[in-house]
Amino acid sequence: MASSPPQLVVISGVSSGIGRALFRGFSRLENFRVAGCGRRQERLDALQSECGGDVAAVDVTDDDAVGAWASRVISSHGGPPAIVIANAGIMPAAAKCEPWATPAAVFDEVLQVNTAGVANIARHFLPPMVAAQRGAFIGISSGSGRSTGATKGAYSASKFAVEAYVKCIAHALPPPLVAVPLAPGTLKTEMNPDAPVPTPEEWAADAVPFILDAAGKPELSGASLSVPGYYSTAFIIRDGQPLLPEPRGDARYARTVR
Repeated sequence: MASSPPQLVVISGVSSGIGRALFRGFSRLENFRVAGCGRRQERLDALQSECGGDVAAVDVTDDDAVGAWASRVISSHGGPPAIVIANAGIMPAAAKCEPWATPAAVFDEVLQVNTAGVANIARHFLPPMVAAQRGAFIGISSGSGRSTGATKGAYSASKFAVEAYVKCIAHALPPPLVAVPLAPGTLKTEMNPDAPVPTPEEWAADAVPFILDAAGKPELSGASLSVPGYYSTAFIIRDGQPLLPEPRGDARYARTVR
């Protein structure tokens, strides 16, 4: 019996953190190929040296650059991806302030990367996926896209927008395509270097099989998802629940470092 062709997974923001961990995780799977983009060439070179795969320096806020990258990836891999993970995101230190104190340039940058970057990825990868009548689009959201905090005005606004945008995609996609916003939980990344929480690699060990499972379930399309165990049950805000303030202290963490 002939083996099935490898499935392509596309991930943005693979230079560090969650994106890099997901790239590594999917690269270990048989019958999968991974294409990723980021902005830091030296880190991309190191990732490709470690994992192989297809990496490129692409700024997700540049729609033309994303379009050129998408065309090359789809052409060189023989068709559209099975899974797209729009992950690239930032939270500059200058954005961690009272919402009205966020400098205009910083606010604009956060929304351009975190929200417009997701839209640019969707704009160029989803049409061929729709034409092929298969695939899943995962927008990396955040607990800050489902709750609010006094010093997260720009970041929370950008991630609430990701939640809404990906849910709109889900409404528009024909089945069996899937679109979900996925909140990873608070992890030890460059945004939270000293947090007593899991690393992106620990999270990705659970997230990769979770994403693969969700990608094959059209009934989940449009649902706000989190990998089980990385938020307390009370912190997962589902459709229809009232908006709640972000829990104080560490109440949101369901799992500490293993």
